[in-house]
Amino acid sequence: MKIKPTWTQSFDHFIQFLLVGEGIGKFMKKDRLSGGDRKQPFVLAIGGKLNLIQTFLIFEIHCIETNSILKAVDICFKLIYILNFLHNAAMYGIS
Repeated sequence: MKIKPTWTQSFDHFIQFLLVGEGIGKFMKKDRLSGGDRKQPFVLAIGGKLNLIQTFLIFEIHCIETNSILKAVDICFKLIYILNFLHNAAMYGIS
């Protein structure tokens, strides 16, 4: 029996937050090597949930800077639907 994730679980899976100064390069290397269940594309935000400094779209090995969280989410959803990606079950709550 499949259990639908909560919206907070979907949100946390779809948007990854890094604290200022943690380093994107280190995150990208760790994320690739960990082989976790996060499917790409996803949004990477630098700063807190209420105080974003920078936003990026992560796709394959590319880290694309965007000018807002809205733009990053927009591009991410377009990639998912246009390229017909199979995404993680945690994403079904927000699709």
